[in-house]
Amino acid sequence: VGSRTTAATGVAAGIGTRSTGPATGDIGSRTAAGARTTGGGKATGAITKSSGGAGSAVGGGGGTIKASGEVRGGDGNEDVNSKEDGSKNSDTGSPSSSPPPSSMKQSSLRVGDECMTYSCLECGEVIEEFSNEDLGMCIIILSTFVHRKPVLAAPLLPRMLHTVARVSGSELYSWQYTTGVHLPGSATSIAGQFLRCVLHQLAPNHIFYQIFITRIEEPKRVKLFRTLAQALVDFNELNSSAPVQLLLENLNERKELPADTLTIAITNLACYMECVYQDGVASFSTSLFPLFETFLRKLTLCFNILEDVNPLIRLLCALFRIPGVVGHKSILDPVSKSVVFALRKAPVKYSLVADLCFLCCRSFQRERDKLYLARMMVLELVQALKFKVSLPDTNLVLLVQLILQDNGGGLGPNPVLDTSGATTPDSSSLLAECVRASYLNDIIDFIADVHTLTKIKSGLNQDTIGGLLKAGLSQYLALEISRGSTRDSRFFNKFLPWLNSPPTTVQQGPKEFLECVGHIRLLSWLLVGSLMHTCHRSSTGTPTNCMPVPPDASCHIADHIQVILAGFPEQSKASVVNMSSLFLAFILSQVWTVYLEQNAGSPG
Repeated sequence: VGSRTTAATGVAAGIGTRSTGPATGDIGSRTAAGARTTGGGKATGAITKSSGGAGSAVGGGGGTIKASGEVRGGDGNEDVNSKEDGSKNSDTGSPSSSPPPSSMKQSSLRVGDECMTYSCLECGEVIEEFSNEDLGMCIIILSTFVHRKPVLAAPLLPRMLHTVARVSGSELYSWQYTTGVHLPGSATSIAGQFLRCVLHQLAPNHIFYQIFITRIEEPKRVKLFRTLAQALVDFNELNSSAPVQLLLENLNERKELPADTLTIAITNLACYMECVYQDGVASFSTSLFPLFETFLRKLTLCFNILEDVNPLIRLLCALFRIPGVVGHKSILDPVSKSVVFALRKAPVKYSLVADLCFLCCRSFQRERDKLYLARMMVLELVQALKFKVSLPDTNLVLLVQLILQDNGGGLGPNPVLDTSGATTPDSSSLLAECVRASYLNDIIDFIADVHTLTKIKSGLNQDTIGGLLKAGLSQYLALEISRGSTRDSRFFNKFLPWLNSPPTTVQQGPKEFLECVGHIRLLSWLLVGSLMHTCHRSSTGTPTNCMPVPPDASCHIADHIQVILAGFPEQSKASVVNMSSLFLAFILSQVWTVYLEQNAGSPG
């Protein structure tokens, strides 16, 4: 298009142009009938579509020929699809029409003025349709451009990868989504090959590091990394483990982890590893464990730079899904420390922590290794109950919920913790076993402490967090005593030895009265925990009875209440706790009545 004619000979070679009218030119050319010439020239086959020869235009120094193309005087340039504006060119060859503005896209030149076009509702761009072959050819051109001019293509690579990944993730026919069969030569196959070639070519230039530190919207992130994972499944030169390995090597070589992009990198890395597991075809190499161990140990030294801790828990879950983790027990130490730091820093999703605990128990075989993470988490809870460390309210309730779920109980719906999306696990997390082995007395002390509710008030949940924690731990204690009593009827005497020996009126003094008030408070919380478990199991459709205190203990409970009633007139003014003793005695009477009604007709 746009052939050139010299003024001396007037010979032009028409390349791909069209003219209308009968064919009168030589060598397969077509000439416009009734064409007008100026400057003494003679038109004999102007601006033609040739099948192998060249159409010629012979003029005497230049002129204007109107057909479907136009010859301008001077140097004889042709303008395809131009319109005559009524002016005639001189021998100097000035153009009759101005070129299109530089801001106009080439795609808009293919649309006429009277055509109706569809535009995108979000960006306003004109919607164009391309065939599968056209898309494949465009991707091949992009691949050639990246291969030959990688420096020029570097700024466009993010947009290229997103666009080509969108093509690679879309199939031509609906049955391909279920079978996974790709048609050879289709745009989908070409797009997958483009991703393999580009990533393999630019892997030494840290392209994976740049991909992982790029902030991407969630829907686009999942689509991009799932397409990358599918493209690398059957690619031997660059397998699925290579992006993770190259990223971790890049981060481990640095003296300090990048504070501004670390959270983004962990989020993208967790998303990529989850996408690899979704298809179930590929997995990761065990050579990644030393790299992960080094990375996590560096991370624990600068944990405060993380903006969000949930992506880290997702990454640890993906790490425990790698086959062969049982042979790398040293990874448990940095993983456990990372979880503890995450629990201290910010609220964590319950479903993620639950999955991590169950994966740890499933991945390791020795009991010591299975209990490693559970012991660290239970120790953190006990330290928080003793007010030695500070945990967010959500994480406190989260740990209690994990212990209860492991023991067959639960807190139920509450305003502090969102348990939606969590699935009931097939195996135990072993948190309840760790509490049972070492921390039952600490649980009893927390429940019996009269100042707990005042100390634990904080944040928006100050009116509910204390009661929720005490009720949850009381439920766990009630379950332990109830299960122990099924084996030995006197098992509850191990935790409540004072129940069968209330103080007499002769022995009663300020100290004995205060101890009796504490016993009544602990017994009330224990019964509340039992009733809470009964309600929780009834809501799940599997009602069970939890009876930590046998019904024949009514006489002993009545003796304790009688001590409170007898000593209240004299001891009530000694302290605030003594003033509330009568109220606690009435509460215990009410809870004991409901407790017996709920368990009426049960065995024993």
